[in-house]
Amino acid sequence: MAITAFLLSFQLFAQTSPGGIAVTNPPAAGLLRLWLRADRGVFTDAAGTTVAGDGQRVERWSDQSAGGLHALQTLTAGRPTFTSAGFNGFPAISFSSPNLMVSPLNIRQEDMPRMTILIVGSHNTGGAVRSKLFGQDAGGFQRSFGYDNRTTTTFGYLTGAGVRDFGNVPAIQPFLAMANYRSSSFYGSINGALLVDGGPANSSNGRTELTIGAVTSTGGAVGVDFWDGRIAEMIVFDRTLQQSEFTICQNYLAAKYNIVLDNAADVYKMDDPVNGDFDYDVVGIGSAFGGGSNTAAGGGMLGLRSAMGMTLNSYLIAGHNNLPATPDGNSVPAGVSARFPREWAASVTGTITGATVDFDLTGYAVAASDLRLLIDRNSNGSLSDETAGVGVISGATQVGNTFSFAAVPISNGQRFTLGSANGFTTLPVELANFVAVRDKGTDRLEWTTGTEKNSGYFEIQRSYNGAEFTAIGKVNAAGNSINRNTYTFTAAGAGNQLTYYRLKIVDIDGKSEFSKIVKIDKADIVTSFKISPNPVSNILNIKDLSGTSTEISITDMSGRIVEKIRISGSTSTIDLSKLARGKYFITIKDAQRTATESFIKQ
Repeated sequence: MAITAFLLSFQLFAQTSPGGIAVTNPPAAGLLRLWLRADRGVFTDAAGTTVAGDGQRVERWSDQSAGGLHALQTLTAGRPTFTSAGFNGFPAISFSSPNLMVSPLNIRQEDMPRMTILIVGSHNTGGAVRSKLFGQDAGGFQRSFGYDNRTTTTFGYLTGAGVRDFGNVPAIQPFLAMANYRSSSFYGSINGALLVDGGPANSSNGRTELTIGAVTSTGGAVGVDFWDGRIAEMIVFDRTLQQSEFTICQNYLAAKYNIVLDNAADVYKMDDPVNGDFDYDVVGIGSAFGGGSNTAAGGGMLGLRSAMGMTLNSYLIAGHNNLPATPDGNSVPAGVSARFPREWAASVTGTITGATVDFDLTGYAVAASDLRLLIDRNSNGSLSDETAGVGVISGATQVGNTFSFAAVPISNGQRFTLGSANGFTTLPVELANFVAVRDKGTDRLEWTTGTEKNSGYFEIQRSYNGAEFTAIGKVNAAGNSINRNTYTFTAAGAGNQLTYYRLKIVDIDGKSEFSKIVKIDKADIVTSFKISPNPVSNILNIKDLSGTSTEISITDMSGRIVEKIRISGSTSTIDLSKLARGKYFITIKDAQRTATESFIKQ
């Protein structure tokens, strides 16, 4: 069996995908289309500026995938409630009639023939009621599942022609439901147990939005079969997951929300209380029939990749204990001056002889030669007795802010963390965003810092292959600031050539770190379209579009998508009255081009 190596970028302290599984390449169309999680991106306003607190109404639930298809509810009475007391210490969103939210994600069978959806939730009453977790029903029994009184089991799913049995789900208890819709069939599991294996499902002419907490909505105003309970996390892929990916995904969710999986599906054991409750930011690599997942990038700094000797039905999955990622000198072995209190623990099933372990250390100043991977080889609960070459591993390599230890053998149940022979230093700049566009032959870079302490300057570096960078300029930093600062830099563009940029952030003592890498592809070159007025108060006019199907998106200075529509004409207007004042970017994308321009909202 061939193990496919998936590529995935790293992002510090923010899991790039559920369980760290690869979501972009390959397959090219196999995207993570929607990721809603109640522990991130829940707001009381549509602009996404006011974080929801316990008991507050939710107007926006931000999509954590790259698509930015946020779930919204503009009607006050229809807004669900944020509750901090969800499952296993994580929050959830509480729904009851007439609460629902709407994402512009189009899951119609005609547009998304294959779809995998995973949901963690609970219901207050259960029983013979009609109460759906989500809906995409235009009156023809289109895609949805949840409680139903027309089935012999408590859960039913819509088939396109009616409702069929799914499985029995008790009230109150949190559950993990998975559904895989294909062009004419349905596969579904509850808590890892496959309950529907190829049942009929063939729907058409559904709605082009996704309703959460009900079915049959019109612009978020009308709904039926309202969910009466909580939803903590919802994940949608536009493909059928490979078995290895599904296994990793469901173990990530089960560990996080303390859900007991079917025994055959439960491969990550370090989330159990007897093993230390390593429930957080679970990531994994593994193989199963149909393909393998050999790269994982997750939250809490950790990434795993390049498994060695991996055989069929083998997994390496790890999560952390949620202790601080702030180095100290406690419980360190000889030759190590500091380590992270945060520890990871691994479950290994089957055969994996080794893997590359990555740490994203954006925000820290440390040399690769000083880093040590600390592993509790004798599983006695202490790292202070480990020795060089056994449980204290050197030889880290560095690419950008990612530090890697190659071919590391990790056994089932072993704990590990990161240490340094020469301490860690936290760098002084909080980089809020970094963007680059090409306009009329000029590359325009812009970045914003949240806070700065003893910052010296930014060195702008350019590359044409993404690996070898050359310094092309320098911009002085603010030094010390608790306010947001915006910096700009312009450089001569390289025609249609793919170009990469990054920032080298240097403090006054000479310590440095690198920003993320941004790129300008030939498809990103700005070509003419017109917006007016600029600055704008409420209505933004857009002219000189191609007249074909065009996607228009607006992002704020942090890179968050705040508006997204699709049109087919040569002109359009967008109501921006609900946006906060500030600077935004508008991106126009059609079959031939991607064009970006900035504007000011007054």
